[in-house]
Amino acid sequence: MVLIKNLNNIKLFILNILLIFLFSVLARLYFYANFSDKILTTGDVFEYSTGVEMISKGYGLVEYDQVFDKLVNYSRRPPFFFYSSYFIKKIFKTNSITAIIILNFAAHTLIILLSTYLTYIINLDTNLSIINGWLMTLNINLFYNSLLIMSDTYFTLLIISFTIIALKSINNPKFYFLSGVILALATLTRPTSKFLWIFFIIYLLFFYKEKKQFIKNSLIFLIGYILLIIPYHIYVYKKYNLKSLDSFQGTYATWKMNKLFNTTDYTSLINKDASYSVILNILKKHEHPIGPVEIEVRKKLNLTVEEFSEKLTKLAIYTILHNPIGYSKLFLENIINNISSASSYLSIIDLFKPGYYDKQHKIMIDIIENKKFKSKSIKYILLNIIFRIINILFFILSLIGMYISLNKINKKITTFLLLILSYIIIFSSLSSSYDRYRLPVEFIISFYLTYFIYNFKELSQKFSKSIKIPFKIFG
Repeated sequence: MVLIKNLNNIKLFILNILLIFLFSVLARLYFYANFSDKILTTGDVFEYSTGVEMISKGYGLVEYDQVFDKLVNYSRRPPFFFYSSYFIKKIFKTNSITAIIILNFAAHTLIILLSTYLTYIINLDTNLSIINGWLMTLNINLFYNSLLIMSDTYFTLLIISFTIIALKSINNPKFYFLSGVILALATLTRPTSKFLWIFFIIYLLFFYKEKKQFIKNSLIFLIGYILLIIPYHIYVYKKYNLKSLDSFQGTYATWKMNKLFNTTDYTSLINKDASYSVILNILKKHEHPIGPVEIEVRKKLNLTVEEFSEKLTKLAIYTILHNPIGYSKLFLENIINNISSASSYLSIIDLFKPGYYDKQHKIMIDIIENKKFKSKSIKYILLNIIFRIINILFFILSLIGMYISLNKINKKITTFLLLILSYIIIFSSLSSSYDRYRLPVEFIISFYLTYFIYNFKELSQKFSKSIKIPFKIFG
C-alpha cells in the first residue's frame, strides 16, 4: 500500500509539473502575441541586445559612447549574462533579442522546478512541493520580469542554484567548490551578491564546531569563488582602473539619493574637487543619474563612463557619511518598498490599459512628496495600495511560516534561507527599491508561505484552543 501511495504521489507530482510547464508556455505565448511591441521596449532592451549583437559580430563586448562618438569596451555590467545569451544565440541561430527571451524562459522554468525541488528535499512531501510549484508559477513578479529583456531572472536562477548547492554542501563537502563557482557566476551577472561570500563564511563559522572542518570547507568554497572573481577583478582594474566589478556601481549607488542632495552639506567635498559642484547641480534637477544626466555630466567634465562611475560612488559614500539620518530614512523606505512594491502587477494592468502605470505612479509620488491627496485619485492608486498590502501580508505570513518551521525543519536550513533573504533585501535596499530586486528571494518567500498554508489547519486549531482560555475566565 505504501508503494502504491508513493507511486500515486509521484504520478500526481509529474502531472502537476507538466501542467505548470504548459501553463507557463501558454501564458508566455499569449503575452508575446498580444503585447510584444510594449514588452520588448521595456527595461534595458537596447543595452543587452546590442551587447550580445556586438559579441556575435566579433567586436567583443563593446558599446557606442555618445560622448566620445566611438565604440568603447563595455564596462557597465559584468559579462556573464551577455555571453550566456550569445551562447544561446549561436545554438538556436536566432537574433539577440530572441536569444535573451529563450534564456529567460529557460531560467524562469528552472527557477520554478528548482523551487519545487528545494521544497521536496527539505520536507520530503510531494503535496507541499506541488503547492509551492503553483505559487511560484502564479508569482506575477517572477513571471512578468521573465518576459523582459533583462538579467534579473537569470540572476535569480543562479541565486536559487547557489542556495541548493550550498545546502547540499552541509552533508557533502564535495559541493563546496561548486557552490563557490555558482556564487561567482551570480556575481558576474549582477554584483548584488558580491558580499554574500562573507556572510556564507560567517554562517559556516557558526555551523562547524571543529576549526579544521571550518577552515578546510571554507577554503574549498573560496577557491571555487576566487578562481572566477579575482581574475575578473584584476581585468577591470587594469583595463578600466575600476575598483568595482562594473561601472554601473556609481549610478546604482546614487539611484535614490536625489532626496538627500539638497539636505547634505557638500562644502568639504567641493573644496577638494570642484567638479562635484557641476555634478550636483545637474543631479539635483533629475530623479536619478542615468541617460541624459550621465551624458550631460560627462560632456561638461570630459569623463569616461568609468570616471563618471567612480565619482558617483565617492559622492554616494560622502552623502551617507554626512547625512546618516536622512540616509537611514531612505534605507528603511527602500526596504519597505522592496517588500511591498507591486510594479509588476501594475505593469501587466498597463498592458491592457495603456497609460495606467504612469498615471498612478505620478499620483503616488505627488502624495508622498507633496502630502497632497485628492479623492478623485483613489480610483488610480487603489490597486497599487491593495497589491502592496497583499505583498506585505504574504511576506508576514512567510515569516510566520518560517517561525513554525523551526520545530519541523533543520534549524541550520532555516538559518541559511533567512541569511539569503536578509542579505538580498537589505543589500538591494541600500540604494534601490523596486519589486524586481525582490526576485532573487521570491522562492524563499514562496517556500515559507507554502509552509504556512500547508500548516494552516493545525495553526488555526491551536489558535482556537488558545483563545478559549480568556473566555473561560470570564465565564
